[in-house]
Amino acid sequence: MTSVISKVKVFDTITDRKTLSILKMIASSNSKSDLVITELRLTRKQFYSRMSLLLKEGLVKRHQGRYFLTSFGKVSQFALMKLEQTIDEAVKGYWTLKVIDLMLESSITREECKRIISTLTNNEEIKNALTMMEVKASSSLSNVHARPRVGNRNLNEDLIATEPVIISAVKATDT
Repeated sequence: MTSVISKVKVFDTITDRKTLSILKMIASSNSKSDLVITELRLTRKQFYSRMSLLLKEGLVKRHQGRYFLTSFGKVSQFALMKLEQTIDEAVKGYWTLKVIDLMLESSITREECKRIISTLTNNEEIKNALTMMEVKASSSLSNVHARPRVGNRNLNEDLIATEPVIISAVKATDT
C-alpha cells in the first residue's frame, strides 16, 4: 500500500535539521547507513527514524545496503538548494530589504517601487519576488492608505528626493 505524498509532509520531513543533513549526505554520495551515522554523529535511533520518514515520503530508496535519492528526492533536493541560496542572498541583503520595507510603507507608486527594488537589489529571484508580491499587495490594498502628508508637504516627495542618498548608504552597508 502506497501512501499519498503531500508537499506539507515532504516539507515537514526535510526541514528537520538532522533529516536535512542526512538527505544532503545521501545526495552528495550514495552512502551506507554506518557512514552517515558516523559522519553526522547521530544515534542509530535518530538515523533510522529520520530515514524512515525519507523512505516513506519517497525521497530516498535503499538498494544493497546503500541509500540513493529517488527522482522525486533529486527534484526536492534541487529545489531545497535553490531555496537555501535565495535565503542566503536575502540574509546578506537584510538591511536593503528593511529599507525597501520602509519605502513601501510610504505609499509610493508601483513604478517607483519597481525602480527602487531594481536599483537596490542585484539578485533576480529576489527582485522578482518583491515585485510580484508588491503588485499583488498594492492591487488588493489600492487606495486603502492615503499618501502621508505633513502640513502641505507630501512625504513621498521627501522620500524620493533623499532616495539617492539612501540607496548609496544601503549599498555600502550590504557589501
